[in-house]
Amino acid sequence: MVNPASLEPYLLYFVVALSTVRILQFVINWRQLMKYKETAIDPNLAGIFDQTEFESSQKYQYEKHSFKIVHSVFDFVFDLCFWMLFIWVWVWNRIDGFTSTFALCADTPYINDMIQAYLFAVTLIMVSMAVNVPFTIYDTFVIEEKYGFNKTTRGTFLKDQVKTFVLTLILYAILIPTLLYIIEKSGSAMIPTLAGVCIFGVILINVLVPTCILPIFF
Repeated sequence: MVNPASLEPYLLYFVVALSTVRILQFVINWRQLMKYKETAIDPNLAGIFDQTEFESSQKYQYEKHSFKIVHSVFDFVFDLCFWMLFIWVWVWNRIDGFTSTFALCADTPYINDMIQAYLFAVTLIMVSMAVNVPFTIYDTFVIEEKYGFNKTTRGTFLKDQVKTFVLTLILYAILIPTLLYIIEKSGSAMIPTLAGVCIFGVILINVLVPTCILPIFF
């Protein structure tokens, strides 16, 4: 069980870091949004687009980007509330109680941590999908449909969401035990070792997932 009071000294640093990143993202997105309000074609592109095509493209991009900003602001407020109110800590403690109640605890701390961390990750995934899928639905079936760019049927959309969920579960089932094993075995060298593994993992996922795994599912 995690005591929320023990996390309070670190909460401020986390909130500051999270807020800084999200504010910078908002500023960048807002500046880009203002570019989509322009109606005059750049002289270097005048021979490629006519005025009607350019204005239509700008209108589409402006609506897409406006919705993206709304989505990002909602995500920020949602994340901030869940961390500030220690809701994720409450979820972690409930999972801890769940594993004890249903005899899912093992004899070794590593197995216990792995089971609890995986169940917690699954919960995060489900909450994230519940929050973000409505935005994706609106973007796909309202904005994209409005401008004639949507080629996705409702059945295909549902299948893609299920495939994404299953793929994420598989990746977490590999990633979480690996990271916990490194944390347990690396001792005083945990931070550089974990950082190196994470960097390698990000590079591997960015290469392996798009080229080898995604084509199997999609």
